[in-house]
Amino acid sequence: MPNSLGPGELLLKYGTEEQKNHYLPRLADGREIPCFGLTGPRAGSDATSLPDTGVVCKRTIDGEEVLGLELTFEKRWITLAPIATVVGLAFRLFDPEHLLGDDEDRGITLALVPRDTEGMQIGRRHHPIGSPFLNGPIKGDKVFVPLSTIIGGEEMIGQGWRMLVECLSVGRCITLPSGATGTARYAIGWSGGFARIRRQFNVPVAEMEGVQEPLARMTALAYIAQAAVYQTANTIDHGEKPAVPSAILKSQLTEFQRDILADAMDIHGGKAVTLGPRNYLGIGYSANPVAITVEGANIMTRNLMIFGQGAIRCHPYVLEELAAKDADDSKAFDRAFFNHAGLIFGNAAAP
Repeated sequence: MPNSLGPGELLLKYGTEEQKNHYLPRLADGREIPCFGLTGPRAGSDATSLPDTGVVCKRTIDGEEVLGLELTFEKRWITLAPIATVVGLAFRLFDPEHLLGDDEDRGITLALVPRDTEGMQIGRRHHPIGSPFLNGPIKGDKVFVPLSTIIGGEEMIGQGWRMLVECLSVGRCITLPSGATGTARYAIGWSGGFARIRRQFNVPVAEMEGVQEPLARMTALAYIAQAAVYQTANTIDHGEKPAVPSAILKSQLTEFQRDILADAMDIHGGKAVTLGPRNYLGIGYSANPVAITVEGANIMTRNLMIFGQGAIRCHPYVLEELAAKDADDSKAFDRAFFNHAGLIFGNAAAP
């Protein structure tokens, strides 16, 4: 189930001790079922543009004044939402009355909200093509929650995007690539077995070069996928957070899955094109767009993560310039900039 962004990992890395002690045991033993709401009708791959808001305010509850947030949000395509008991939310936090400080726009922030909170609405489940996993919409209008629901407490206000990217860079290396690798192995097993049993012209079709070619191609892609998953998992075990490699892995291995399933469909021929209880391949083939689209649509990942960030990180000075700008370090920026300029002029002068 594609669910790399989960409240459990966010709590482990950034939660307060009180949040960890309350939620982690319940998540571990199943008393709580989590989901995380990031994607919405207008914010997909460009998740930083999310229109969902939280406004710092005060409310009187049971005769006591409580400092909290008024959340207005609409999320869609949220894995596990229909059965979740606790909902993680990403939103942009505003403090118009300056109850927390001087800044009005406090940035993207994350909160953990119980399902039974007044105003929380979880709609009917979606029906993802070919893959009936639990997935649905979440929305709320001016839902009030105490400030203690912010993951990590007040000190993590405005740090939501960094928190999400760091968790996704690990989770995206594991879930969909591993799923694609497993699908590839099953598809090879199904196709190889079927090709030995299915006979045409008095010989098994597995002996025909036209069938042997896609079987060999499927095997090669599955081997590459398995090796890549092992290598990246080993990197994570050593404490790395491979943001760009995780995007490459997710994009490439789900594309491998698409190609492998297409070859498997070709080998099975008529057996796979008619739906029914004996068609073990058609549903998986039709569900493949789910893996292609979720956790960063491949068509966007190639542009923004693989080519965009890849080019920045491979350049000897651009990443230094951006880091210096973010840190407001003029000396470091000048040093990187003039080195960059020297590289440009040096390349221009080279014969």
